Amino acid sequence: MTRAALNVTIREATDHDLPALAELLSVVNPRHPWTAERLAHDLRTLRADPLGLHVAQWVAQEGGGALLGAASALQFGGMYHPGRYHAELGVHPGARGQGIGTALAEVLGTHLQARGAQEVLAGSYEDEPQGVAFLQARGFTEVMRFFDNVLEMADFDAATWAQAEVLPRGCACGPWPSCRPSRAGTPPCTPITTAGWPPARTCRAPEKPRPCPLSASASSAWTARSSSPKACCWP
Repeated sequence: MTRAALNVTIREATDHDLPALAELLSVVNPRHPWTAERLAHDLRTLRADPLGLHVAQWVAQEGGGALLGAASALQFGGMYHPGRYHAELGVHPGARGQGIGTALAEVLGTHLQARGAQEVLAGSYEDEPQGVAFLQARGFTEVMRFFDNVLEMADFDAATWAQAEVLPRGCACGPWPSCRPSRAGTPPCTPITTAGWPPARTCRAPEKPRPCPLSASASSAWTARSSSPKACCWP
């Protein structure tokens, strides 16, 4: 068990923390709010993956009360390699600058070193310079950028897109089993078959990430790719 500044204890997170954790993460990154239900669903999905994905989480708690920070070391099936991990870290805006993020990063880095991590991926928003600096201070460098595409439903005018709803003659939109002609006199949909397709190529094993020294990795709002074993990117 590790203690950060003030009366804050860093401990492993449990499922009982999910409501408070969802609230914390929503404050840390209001652009991507969370609910306890969504967190629980995502964790169940990761833990049930046949690849045996690694999931580890910690929280920074103030004297047994409010959660002030959180960190996690995760693996995702879409970018899976045994030595590749995604690091996430966030600190409540009102508790920053007091050593909580640094303490969480140390716990995270120690954990990843013990697991023999070869690549660590993390991220921060470019309009949050403190998060970018936090990563850079720990040896992370930018490798790519992601962009959020957000549709504000309150401002969406469906009427301006009415014409886009009209499908070309002979096309229909609906569940596959209910595929039917869209208009009288048009031919029915033709089911797609794989008959006659060339055989699939044999996939090679994923390239092993090049080993690099590991340092603690963290940021105030993560969701992307990095590596202090290698490089970092922020959306």
